[in-house]
Amino acid sequence: MITLVLAVSIEAQAQFNDTADDDDDDSLLAGIGFMAIGIIMLIVNIAILVWIYKDAEARGKSGIGWLIFALICGPLACIIWLLTRPDLV
Repeated sequence: MITLVLAVSIEAQAQFNDTADDDDDDSLLAGIGFMAIGIIMLIVNIAILVWIYKDAEARGKSGIGWLIFALICGPLACIIWLLTRPDLV
């Protein structure tokens, strides 16, 4: 997931740099829009990672283990956590 966010951000930055030389306002707005989407995706991803870590720790499971799993698997890890998490103790 982080790779996807970085790829979108890099593409947005490249498009922004390409359009900075042009006077085309639509291209500039598109570049800024892509960059904003990348930043929003990054913030949402970080929020999900923090939530999974804290929820796992609160339920007596390895928060760092689930965090690493979520970094590797992305949104799939969130679904797996929601299906397999134990009840609060």
